[in-house]
Amino acid sequence: MKCEKGITLTALVIYVIVFLFIIGIVSTITSYFYNNFINFDETTKSYAEINKFNMFFLQDIKKKEVAINNIIETDGKKNGIELYDSNKYETIAYNFENNSIYRNGILICKNIEDMQFSIEENIISVFIQTQGTAGYTKTINYSMT
Repeated sequence: MKCEKGITLTALVIYVIVFLFIIGIVSTITSYFYNNFINFDETTKSYAEINKFNMFFLQDIKKKEVAINNIIETDGKKNGIELYDSNKYETIAYNFENNSIYRNGILICKNIEDMQFSIEENIISVFIQTQGTAGYTKTINYSMT
């Protein structure tokens, strides 16, 4: 009888095919995970930028002494608003320029694609669109009462 030690060519081909199949599945799963992680990170940044604006704007318009002073238009778009605080005798201006939002000239949000204000009665509507592959669009309504 002959002693068979080693591996046959057929078994070797089967091992290689199974190994390549497993590597293909693992690389596909890794690729999906990595792409979803990048999209999640960009979406989170978009939400964070809108939340920063929301925090500042809510703080300003919820004061009883604050009233709408003026809507700022640039190139036919209503992309800024001035509020007047009669208690402190100061004007609070929100401007959208250079893909950023400024409050009294101080940068509060960046990576903003578009921003527009509209007012009906005592409701301020703010349309915000963020930049990036996972850009986010939101319209927020604020009541002045």
